[in-house]
Amino acid sequence: MNAALRKGWCPSLMMPMASGDGLLVRVKPPAGRLTASNAEAVAEAARLHGNGFIDLTNRGNLQIRGLSDASAEDFAGAMLELGLAVPDPAAEAARTVLVDPLGVDDPMTRGDSRALGLAIEALIVETPELHELPGKFGFLVDAGKLLPTFGFGIDIAIRADAEAWRISLDGCASSARVETGAVIDAVYRLASIFLARAGERAVPARRMREITADGGGQRLLESAGLVTDDASMAPLPNETPPVGFLAHDHAETGAFVVAAPFGQLQSQELVALARMAEAFGDGTLRLTCWRAIVLPSVDRDRAGALAAKAAELGMLVYAGDPRRLVSACPGRPACPAASVDTRADAARLSALDIAGVGAIHVSGCAKGCAHPQAAPLTLVGNDGRYDLVRNGPADARPDFHGLGIAEIVDRLRREGAR
Repeated sequence: MNAALRKGWCPSLMMPMASGDGLLVRVKPPAGRLTASNAEAVAEAARLHGNGFIDLTNRGNLQIRGLSDASAEDFAGAMLELGLAVPDPAAEAARTVLVDPLGVDDPMTRGDSRALGLAIEALIVETPELHELPGKFGFLVDAGKLLPTFGFGIDIAIRADAEAWRISLDGCASSARVETGAVIDAVYRLASIFLARAGERAVPARRMREITADGGGQRLLESAGLVTDDASMAPLPNETPPVGFLAHDHAETGAFVVAAPFGQLQSQELVALARMAEAFGDGTLRLTCWRAIVLPSVDRDRAGALAAKAAELGMLVYAGDPRRLVSACPGRPACPAASVDTRADAARLSALDIAGVGAIHVSGCAKGCAHPQAAPLTLVGNDGRYDLVRNGPADARPDFHGLGIAEIVDRLRREGAR
């Protein structure tokens, strides 16, 4: 593993990060929701100030690429004018709150996740001490039934539990049931205690799991005045997240999920999706942490026409699309940490019949940005070739070293991929 790789840090709108194609920044729409007009404005700003490429991140953000020092400042100003950011750079960097994409637009929802998510964002912005939260530290609010939040370990998760909420910490088996009116205070206390304990360590902790790894999660919850129990949280689905039309029970409307190939859009594609949201849905786009966009309130009898338009755009809208089984980061030359062209190699792998292999993660380096979890097969770029990890994340010990993409294709074919 490359010890020089910088982990535990993410760019934000006013704290750009250098990459192989210029600076990149992140836009965090409040509660993950964009109006169609705002989506078009973001796309135009990405084209005007950057190179027009937009990554969908597993934090439910839009990552804008190809900026310069001067244009990054102009882009940030445009986002502030749209109300998609707050002016304090530290507050903006700490404002990482994921929300299930449908909220109360899901008729089976168990709570108003959007309202609670916005309240947590406001807590972070208005509390200077919480601006010290690490850049990757994140919160999740999930009350979804039709589209619960798929994802990876989140530091503090708040999930609907009947008429209340259940709070859990990454790496802790215990959780605590909290009434709606007490959630914000509980979140504040948990985040404050995390910061205190993180700072007590020889190397300050950057993620909650570093505190809970030694059994400290239950103690942290109890230190915040919460009563813990062993009630199991509803497990997140392990299957590939859905695409296409998802109907509400006994309703003629539903949500339409569009995924971008390998998690990247061009500005004109975001504009097209915004116009589809206006033409077919409620005029909003909802970002997810599985690098897809949800268009709510789509009529069942118009879903086929929407699917056809999105497919013409190159988006993933059909369950059988083989690209759904392959995730990839930007890779070379966009990322200086990568020595392999991940997206070209991912496209080559997705052209195979890989149903028997399962999901494949093509990572430019051991950071595993596109898919932090384990995958049945993970390819990790290393000096222009790949190390291969089976049933593990990108930073796991490889099973094979130094394979070329042609060797990997041959290996998959021998194992049953045609």
